[in-house]
Amino acid sequence: KLLVPQPPLNIQQQLVKSGRLLDDKITLSHQINQTLEQMAQALFKSWFVDFDPVVDNALDAGFFDQDLTFSDELLRRAEARRAVREHDDFKPLPEATRQLFPAAFEECAEPSLGLGGWVPQGWKPRPVSALIDLIGGGTPKTSEESYWGGDIPWFSVVDAPNDSDVFVIDTEKKVTELGVEKSSTKILRKGTTIISARGTVGKCAVVATPMAMNQSCYGIVSNNGVNDYFIYYLIRQSVSQLQQRSHGSVFSTITRDTFNSFSFSFSGEQIANEFGKTISPWLDKILSNNRQESVLVSLRDTLLPKLISGDLCLDNIAADLAKEGVA
Repeated sequence: KLLVPQPPLNIQQQLVKSGRLLDDKITLSHQINQTLEQMAQALFKSWFVDFDPVVDNALDAGFFDQDLTFSDELLRRAEARRAVREHDDFKPLPEATRQLFPAAFEECAEPSLGLGGWVPQGWKPRPVSALIDLIGGGTPKTSEESYWGGDIPWFSVVDAPNDSDVFVIDTEKKVTELGVEKSSTKILRKGTTIISARGTVGKCAVVATPMAMNQSCYGIVSNNGVNDYFIYYLIRQSVSQLQQRSHGSVFSTITRDTFNSFSFSFSGEQIANEFGKTISPWLDKILSNNRQESVLVSLRDTLLPKLISGDLCLDNIAADLAKEGVA
């Protein structure tokens, strides 16, 4: 028989309570993040895929009363917005925001764009590649110890967060400044979007702290000052387009040419930046939750085993839980 020492029952009960408090706090953090991220995703779809503010303005301006051959998709969207606007709980956008959007649509040459080939007036169809700069990654020589174990996070797809967590705040492996200098990897600034291009393709994340990455990913930043969060959701939407074109099958790689095939109707910098400004408080909260969750997971995985072994007493963990706002 293997004899395992057991703490007294009251200590066991306190251990269970402490563990449950940590797990509940982590679960709540996940739920909040999921809600906030879904709000941001829904707003991007509303503004830049369904064009709801433009449809609303067009309805108010009588645009759909004209004798024009509108696409079925555009007419269905107009009817859907009419129904939404009749609800008692309908809340229009602030007037200043609404005024940023046009009150008409125009037909474009590409029927797959917009709502059946109709795009907001003045919004220019363009490839995603026209709006971004791509940054390649690399792997320092693994046999050179001086390149590894430093302070610089080094991203690979295993570090990609859940979609609801958005940000990557840390990585499994880290490299040294010499490792960066002697390889093709580069330091990505905060706010850069990372997308996995090989292996598990299409995973996206926003860089929360400067880091390097491997060659199976691209770093993506705006080439004209457009808000980082707009770029992130534009890339997420583009990946969704690619998956739809692949009929749900797994696509094997993303290349630089892939970004030429992603087309969208660009609203211009002002609306894109207004979107980023609107969702910034939501994503800032997600990032704050991520950082706190990292601390809580560390507490759970390190302090509780020490309690069980007797290396720590309950007073120690109670103080740590109170410090993190859990107790």
